Amino acid sequence: DRSYLGKNLLKSNQEKDMFADVFYMKYITEKSELSRIENIHNMLSIFGIYEYMEKVVSIGSMGRISDILRKLRSFKLPVSPWVVNKLLNSRNLHVQRLAMYTTIMSSSDSALDYFETDFFDKHCCIRDEIELAYSLQRRRKEGLKLPNLARWAHIQKNEKTQCMFVRLMRRFNEVEYCGELKDLFSDSKKKKLIEEISRTWGYLHYVECEKLLIDALLTQPDDTKVAIMHAMTRLGTGKSMAALLEGFHNTTNPHVRFEAIRCIYNYGKAGRMMFHKLEKEAKEADKKYFAFFNNPITLEKIRLDKEQAYHPSVETVFNG
Repeated sequence: DRSYLGKNLLKSNQEKDMFADVFYMKYITEKSELSRIENIHNMLSIFGIYEYMEKVVSIGSMGRISDILRKLRSFKLPVSPWVVNKLLNSRNLHVQRLAMYTTIMSSSDSALDYFETDFFDKHCCIRDEIELAYSLQRRRKEGLKLPNLARWAHIQKNEKTQCMFVRLMRRFNEVEYCGELKDLFSDSKKKKLIEEISRTWGYLHYVECEKLLIDALLTQPDDTKVAIMHAMTRLGTGKSMAALLEGFHNTTNPHVRFEAIRCIYNYGKAGRMMFHKLEKEAKEADKKYFAFFNNPITLEKIRLDKEQAYHPSVETVFNG
């Protein structure tokens, strides 16, 4: 029996660790036949490495647990639900996070309940956004349904956590859930959240939100006005011209005025015609806003990007 022989070839834990390290380095650095995930799974099983790693995750030190969890996640190997539940109660926040992210790809939607907890709401950080984006990309590649990120934005109370989920909505093109953000946009007093929702609506071309954006424009702080005007411009329906003009005329903030002009310039043919009209009629004090559009170097930066979908340029050990 190959499995019996393999498991008895590696006598000590040190040899098993070295064996796992060799395959880990081969997997993350090479694209050879040996480094294919199916072959690695077979080799780890034959030599009893998977059973060994699961044992270490269950009873090892925090450093060893972190190291093995990283390998299990990279190899896309499942972790026992009992072990995960135990690790989620660990005092080490890093171990808790690693345990959760290790299980995402091998579990159903119920395994994503972690992102609805108070713990995640209080402790979420930029690393979580990166890890979650990789995990969602892997789920999508495997044909698994992505969670309703708008629902998670409602469940959480921390503005940074809410913004993270709204931001991920546009990166994973969740247009079907955009309508669920309307009450958050209308009722929230959180400046950053309103800006993030505006960006997501704009990038995903959710035209049903346009009236909400127009109504909110003049009541918001300056930075939020800019995010709203950008969203209107990306929608490009032709219905927001008057609002963009108000954004230019009804403020003394130079940044807001310039961004309003920039949006008008990018607002299709009608916007370009309005831009030239404003330029022709501009007072001496306002001519500085139009100078950027007449310089070929600065003109290259005037366009607004249209998409923010998540398209990794290269497969990695995390999303491959």
